[in-house]
Amino acid sequence: MSHKIFELGRKSRGHYQGGSGSLALLFEPNPRPRSTSCQRMEWEYNICTWAMLQLRLKADLQGCAALWDIFAAAALNYRRDSRLLPSFPKRFLEPNVDLLCHTVADVPPLEGLLQEVNESGCYQVEYHVVQLLYTVLVEQGDIATLRTIDKEKIELLYDHLAVPTPKTSPTHVFEVARGRKMSRRRQVYETLKANHRGAVCCGFLACKPEMVYALIHREALPSPMVLAIDADEALALSEYCSGGSPFRYVAIVEFLLLDNEMTHDMRYLIISNPKTMEIGYLMFYDRSCDGKLQEEATEISRFQSFGLEAASSTIYYGRKMYTFLRAGLEAMGLRFS
Repeated sequence: MSHKIFELGRKSRGHYQGGSGSLALLFEPNPRPRSTSCQRMEWEYNICTWAMLQLRLKADLQGCAALWDIFAAAALNYRRDSRLLPSFPKRFLEPNVDLLCHTVADVPPLEGLLQEVNESGCYQVEYHVVQLLYTVLVEQGDIATLRTIDKEKIELLYDHLAVPTPKTSPTHVFEVARGRKMSRRRQVYETLKANHRGAVCCGFLACKPEMVYALIHREALPSPMVLAIDADEALALSEYCSGGSPFRYVAIVEFLLLDNEMTHDMRYLIISNPKTMEIGYLMFYDRSCDGKLQEEATEISRFQSFGLEAASSTIYYGRKMYTFLRAGLEAMGLRFS
């Protein structure tokens, strides 16, 4: 593992003076000396790398943390090759995939990293960690990234998309923002959408944590895919990552009614052609939402039980009244029919 270090601090060797401090790289000894021009180019590249990464973190820290969370779920999965490739650079998976897992484990909490830099102007982090963060948040972010939706605007989002408000409110909602490098899949969908404007609808997809990164980055999507009409039904089908991710994920999917069919109970829609759909938003649910789901299930069960008891009481007293009326009419010599 490389011992190259990014060290950010106002008094760290004074090589580069930036707005939040200076940047110094400590390289491990290299037995093959390089020319001064090569060293200068590498130095300038490293400065730009950290500067762009820092800008991305400051622009939307919560969105960056969410994007890193879904990447880590894919990278730590045993089927990481199929979850990351071909959109993710292959150099991180070869020759030793264990290095990627170790690097993911070495990444500090992004909030703590940025806070310490802002407050003290000093932070030390290993070179390979910065390279991976830069690739995920900046380079891959030019294809697709996550943009935080403010909590006070979430209800307006449901109205805009014409979807019912979920009974269980998500912890966070993020827009899947497309970068300047538009994928071919996105181009195909936009063309279809422009030609079929009246056939655009929205549904909800229960996402496996290790699949979310692939769903927003890959050119080809699996098929068929099943969307729920109700967000709470999709949430019930979602699951936590085996690696310990604190979230479950539900995607708000925009789709066209072309070649897609509703189930007989009208609760689900089967997407047979993935080119006719696009993931627009991601809803994150932490474990506190599990308690809300349990409360709702208990409340539903209580009302169902109350309804059964009420129905039983109505039948019982109805039969009593029937018997009483029949006996009274027969006593008066009237025929009961």
